[in-house]
Amino acid sequence: MSKFRTYKNGVYGSKYHGCYIIPDEKGNRKTTFTIKDEDLNVIREKVEDYDESKWVIDIENADMKDLVMVKKLYQLEIYELTRLLMELMEKGDDLTENEKILDKWLQQVRIRKSKGKPLDA
Repeated sequence: MSKFRTYKNGVYGSKYHGCYIIPDEKGNRKTTFTIKDEDLNVIREKVEDYDESKWVIDIENADMKDLVMVKKLYQLEIYELTRLLMELMEKGDDLTENEKILDKWLQQVRIRKSKGKPLDA
C-alpha cells in the first residue's frame, strides 16, 4: 500500500497520474477508497483496494486504442499472456514505443487475470 499524506488542498491520500486515491477510513488498512480528479470531482467511490484504484485510474486515462488492446489481451489465456511477455522481455531495451505500451498493459492484465479480477473494476 502506498504511503498517504495530506496535500496542501487538504486532501489526505495518495496521488497517482493526476488523481487522488483517498482512503474512506483514515488509519484502517481494510478500507475502501474514493478516487477524485485534480478538481476533487469524484471519479469512483467504494473501490475495494489500492491496486484496484490504480487500475481504475489507468483505464479512465487510457485512450480508445489502449482500451481496445486491453480488451483483446483480456480474451487471451494466462499462458498466452506469459508467452507474449516473454517475447517482449527477450527484446530487452530494444522495444518500440508501441511495444512499451503493450508491455505495460500486458503486465497489468496478466496480474489481474491471475487474481481472477474482471476487466471492469
